[in-house]
Amino acid sequence: MMINTTSQVMIAIQFIYAVMSISSRAALLKGMSPRVFVVYRQAMATLAILHQLSISLSKHNHIVLILRYTKILFLLH
Repeated sequence: MMINTTSQVMIAIQFIYAVMSISSRAALLKGMSPRVFVVYRQAMATLAILHQLSISLSKHNHIVLILRYTKILFLLH
């Protein structure tokens, strides 16, 4: 069962990567500024991460997860 789930996750990640590659090429070919595209891409990634965070916070202890995510963000920055 775990192998099947792992394969599905790998396929989903490849699909997302392909969609991002095609959409970025199309946006840049239609004249979108690369800087504007980067801002839009980062904004969408932030929204996706916040959505996942809100799902995680609704299931677990809020304080512990907020401290964990804050520590990770500061270490990555």
